[in-house]
Amino acid sequence: MNKKRNIIAAIILVILIGITWAIVYYTRSKDDVISVKTEIVGKGNIKSYLNTTGVIKAKSIRDYYGSQLKVTGINFKVGDKVKKGDVLISYDNSDLQNAVKQAQIQYNNTVLQREDLLSQSKKINGTIKNLDSEIKDIKNKIQQLKNSTSSSISTIEGIKSTISGWKGKLSKEEISEANIADAGEKDLKLAQTENSSNAELIKQLSTALISLESQRNSIQPISEEKIKQMDNAVSLSKLALDSANSKLNTLAGNVTADFDGTVTSINANIGGVSNPTSPAITIADLNNLKVVVSLGKSDASKVKLEQAATIRSNGKEYNGKVSFISPSGKKGVSGLGAISAAPSSDVTMDAEIELLNSDENLKAEFDVDVDILTAERTGVIVVPTEAIKAEKGSKYVIYTVSNDKKVSEHKVEVGIQSDINAEIVSGIKTGDRVILNPSAMVKQGVTVKTNAGGSS
Repeated sequence: MNKKRNIIAAIILVILIGITWAIVYYTRSKDDVISVKTEIVGKGNIKSYLNTTGVIKAKSIRDYYGSQLKVTGINFKVGDKVKKGDVLISYDNSDLQNAVKQAQIQYNNTVLQREDLLSQSKKINGTIKNLDSEIKDIKNKIQQLKNSTSSSISTIEGIKSTISGWKGKLSKEEISEANIADAGEKDLKLAQTENSSNAELIKQLSTALISLESQRNSIQPISEEKIKQMDNAVSLSKLALDSANSKLNTLAGNVTADFDGTVTSINANIGGVSNPTSPAITIADLNNLKVVVSLGKSDASKVKLEQAATIRSNGKEYNGKVSFISPSGKKGVSGLGAISAAPSSDVTMDAEIELLNSDENLKAEFDVDVDILTAERTGVIVVPTEAIKAEKGSKYVIYTVSNDKKVSEHKVEVGIQSDINAEIVSGIKTGDRVILNPSAMVKQGVTVKTNAGGSS
């Protein structure tokens, strides 16, 4: 029974609360008017800034990587100022110099061997040419002698036939009186002697020919392949010499400053061998500084060369301008300039700002605040950003109040924005009274009253 009474009492209480709330709400909606702050729209100038942070860097900075050679001298310490051409670190490069000397000797020897081979080839070819010429001459002489011998034999046969003819036609007395027989015999003996002499010469020349041909066959010219192999040997020794010289020049005995600056770090010890993967010494021109900023995807398109910038550090302001924008993005680290920077998958784009004025308070590698002037307009409709209400789909509305205190809603196109104001491209006009910070109760057609906090 008691339980039933408690339930009835609770229901009655809920009903009474509902009636009370309805009475209060009805009375308020009937008697209360929404109070708003307003401002009259006018024209003015506006500047839009990209607010970010950057790191101060030296305009000129270089890491000098050490050679894998023994360090023989470190001529400066961290903080020392150096001049262009100063020797920063010295190395012992005697082994590299010896390697160059050995390669030079090897190259010279190979060149001499090639020249000797070409000389031998020329000499052998000359000998072969002379032997071939002599062989040809002897063969021609033998042929001439053979031709002469054949002619002599014909002559002898002719003389013999003539003598026989004489003997058949003339008497011995006639032949004797005319001395014909003696003349024929003399011609015959002369022809026979000449024929015998030719035969001897042919024999001698044939012997000489055999000797010359034997010499010729025993001589072989130096092949083109062997000459090509020697050419290749010269080329290989030249490559070895060039490589040794290149190594000597790359791993030079001294590290020399390329510009005036200050030594900012040293990672080398006398007597030790430098680590080729880390800088042995770093110098920077700390008298000429710049600021490096990392731009995100949404900001990269806003920044242009020559845009003005304001740099703030330790309560001071410095002027600058955008002097360089990286042509591509990169994956970097989060926490620009921080020692504890963690790897990041975010893609950023670096931009550099040239400092137009500087002093000793700006230190390389320190963070600074940067405002880059990305856009500015003059003589445009400007309203406080608190008058703009964002809606879905990147749309914006502004509420205005008419003379009869009725609210009107306007869809507007927003231009550039500063920290406190925004340019309105279209949707309202000068002289309109806009509502600041409109609440959810401010809608088209409602009646409002302006309070003393705004322009009325």
